[in-house]
Amino acid sequence: MKLKLATLYSFFFILIFVIFSSLNFFYKSFIKVSNTYTYTISGEQYFGFKDRSLTDILYKYFSKKKNISEREKKLQTLFIIEKKNIKVSSLTLNQAKSIISLDLITKNYLDENEFEESLNNIYFEPIKKIMNDLESNNKKYNFSAMLNDYEKKINNKIIDAYDNLINSKFFTNYPPDRDCNYADKIICYDFYTKYYLNLYYSLKDTKLSKSVLGKLDFTKDKTETEYLIEILSDFEKNRYLFDNYNTELIDYNKREINFEEKYDKLIKSDFFREYMPKSYCLSYSMSCFKNLEIYFNEILIQHRLESELPFNVIYNKPKKSNFNFKNETPVILGISITATYIFFIFTKRFFRRKIK
Repeated sequence: MKLKLATLYSFFFILIFVIFSSLNFFYKSFIKVSNTYTYTISGEQYFGFKDRSLTDILYKYFSKKKNISEREKKLQTLFIIEKKNIKVSSLTLNQAKSIISLDLITKNYLDENEFEESLNNIYFEPIKKIMNDLESNNKKYNFSAMLNDYEKKINNKIIDAYDNLINSKFFTNYPPDRDCNYADKIICYDFYTKYYLNLYYSLKDTKLSKSVLGKLDFTKDKTETEYLIEILSDFEKNRYLFDNYNTELIDYNKREINFEEKYDKLIKSDFFREYMPKSYCLSYSMSCFKNLEIYFNEILIQHRLESELPFNVIYNKPKKSNFNFKNETPVILGISITATYIFFIFTKRFFRRKIK
């Protein structure tokens, strides 16, 4: 009877072992263990742009580019972010450039190429808008260019004034005691205007006029006083040729008013309201205008740099858990022995009666 029982339970042990081995093999070879998909998203970034915007980009992608409120984001579990990491090349410097990487877990399978393209389209769209806005409104805030343009206009006026002066009858009648040897007409005009202004005010000074007239070759048929009156009259008529301030050729008040109007127009524009800094001057000053130019140029440069750095997406294929007979047989064997022993405890009396 003992031999029959041993044979019976040996049979049950072999049967349980075969069943467990078959189930384990079938489960690991054919049944999908997980219903989630993992993607590694990475990319270089400047100033942490990708890190700050990635969550909103993903929500926009999974919600079909619709804006989702913060409350809806909390209620919806569209994806899970894991293993987020940001690397910089230096341990001591606060560098603008870094590398971001993370694992994105989704419930649905996504084609990695289509997903990557969509992410980059969503990400670069506002970046391109900011760049276009700043470039198209450059003339409103580019104070350096405004200043250069204004100075060019003034310099052109000075060159014209120089040509008018040296080609005038006045210049021929009262030639300077020393020629300007500089090639730059602006420098020469400044040289000549100082000469004529000095001569003009010296002639008006009774103490200096006699010594000045002595240098001029006046005719003896006129008295000194008559000649002085004639020269002063000539200088008054031709004062526009050499007196910049009197002719408003260089009017600094006019220049300040010009830039003040441009500054006021800038800070009242829709463009400024969209990209305005946290603090700025309410009224014009040269330093305030320069600071706004620096501020907007920084935004433009940062976004130009970032526009060259796309996201990269890699789909992580799940590793297959292949059946390993050598490693898993001891486990299945132990489970089979335990199951056979439990079966023996509950059925030994029944089988003893049957065998008798």
